[in-house]
Amino acid sequence: MKANILPLFISIIFICCNSEETPPNEWAAVSSGVSSSLNDIRFVNDNLGFIVGDGGVILKTTDGGDTWAQKQSGIAGDLRSVDMLDENTGFACATSGALIKTVNGGEAWSAVTFPAGESLFSVDFLNNTTGYVASGTGKVFKTIDGGTTWNPVFTTANDFYVKIEFLNATTGIVVGGGGNSSAGTSALFKTINEGTSWQSKMSNLGETITSFDFSSPMIGYFGGYSNNLYKTTNGGESWTKLTSTVNTTWRDINFITDNEGYAVGDHGKVIHTADGGSTWAKTEIGVSSALYGVYMISSTKGFIIGEGGKIFKKH
Repeated sequence: MKANILPLFISIIFICCNSEETPPNEWAAVSSGVSSSLNDIRFVNDNLGFIVGDGGVILKTTDGGDTWAQKQSGIAGDLRSVDMLDENTGFACATSGALIKTVNGGEAWSAVTFPAGESLFSVDFLNNTTGYVASGTGKVFKTIDGGTTWNPVFTTANDFYVKIEFLNATTGIVVGGGGNSSAGTSALFKTINEGTSWQSKMSNLGETITSFDFSSPMIGYFGGYSNNLYKTTNGGESWTKLTSTVNTTWRDINFITDNEGYAVGDHGKVIHTADGGSTWAKTEIGVSSALYGVYMISSTKGFIIGEGGKIFKKH
């Protein structure tokens, strides 16, 4: 009996150890049907989501991201941002200066009249009437009539803005860089009066802020052009540098809770934190190309998008 039990015992140990060394990959590739770089992703609910990308690409899913169908945007410019107010109404903007709108769930998109000479990077709507757009020319525009008319509410001479996000009806943050260079100085401005006035909260960082996300009105994170990550616990009034052993330009950040979130960047870099950014774990998804967007619906379901039409889904 002892001779028979010993080989069985060794086999069990081998199987257990081997399974721990090769955990299953949580991220699986999903076909996009396009080869253009994909830049931004948003979900309205668990099933309905949208992706925008270079060359006017718009993708829509109605099955939780298992399949994606391309929709006609009507433009050829590179779309950088999409924001859906509800299941039917949404906006997307392009670096060519185009702003487009849908009122039928992304099935069709039409041009919105916008001031000429702008390069639009980010759009954020609070409700059906009030929205903001950040421009690469160092301007923030606002509409109070659902996008029919737009007026500049903030301008700086040498900055460019890549993302704008309002935390509530009155408080918003816009980020980017200065000196009109990709690795210039930082630009981070905050308003607490619906965009009427803006105050600088970070101007001496020495690198462009490329991404940011607030998990709650007080707690937020941003990534920089030169590998760095920062955190605020007071609504963006001050920022603390975080420690990460992964070096890349962080292209997007998304937090599920105040403590759990992901950051993605160039060369296929993905990191995950579960303790509010105190520690970060590297996540391998099997690519070395640039990743431009991450959107987490929950801790167990999310998406990463990037260069070459790549989509990855956490399952």
